[in-house]
Amino acid sequence: MENIQIKPRKGDSLEYGIFEECFKLLQKPIGATMEIGVRDGFGSTVIIDAWRTCFPNNPPLVHIGVDPFGNIEYNGADNLKGVRYDYTNEMKQDMLVYMSKFYPEFNFVCLDDKEFFQKFPNGYPIYKEQKTLINQYDLVHLDGPHDTESVIQEVDYVRVRAADQCFIVLDDCQTYDLKKVAELAGQTTPGVIPNKSHIFNLVYEGERKAVLSNFHIDKN
Repeated sequence: MENIQIKPRKGDSLEYGIFEECFKLLQKPIGATMEIGVRDGFGSTVIIDAWRTCFPNNPPLVHIGVDPFGNIEYNGADNLKGVRYDYTNEMKQDMLVYMSKFYPEFNFVCLDDKEFFQKFPNGYPIYKEQKTLINQYDLVHLDGPHDTESVIQEVDYVRVRAADQCFIVLDDCQTYDLKKVAELAGQTTPGVIPNKSHIFNLVYEGERKAVLSNFHIDKN
């Protein structure tokens, strides 16, 4: 292990400080976050570091990272589908070495977003002294497929599993129809009993990231 090079992570987007700003607004955090689309792990490190800063004592964080890797075809935008971005299994192994050394909060799931939703409709199991199902989230970062249909499916999965106070952070929001995503996030989900925590509003739109929230905050 001493011969393994631990390389710093590198983000491929902007506005990563938004995670800490979101956490500062949580009044009753439950201690669960998720990132769909892990890449080399930078986004997850920023989320976990922000949590450590904002909630140094309580509650402890469980962070789930979902990504298939394998250099499979990927939708990078509505007008850029079925491309490969070199998200290889070698990148996955490098990411796991780094995260396992510095971020014990990180729990990796090697699936694509749709497979994850299908396999864990009742929650993702975490085993630490006992089995705990993670089925509510304080914050989810959506950095997987960047086409409108996929993002809508991800938002729909997350919002019925939202904590009373929850943020959905959308990466590369200019690559798909953000207006349509936000409109649907503000409606009740067909077949699901209406719940105010399932209704999300667009509270921030930046150069690359946008934020949906299910509770009232001052947009300033």
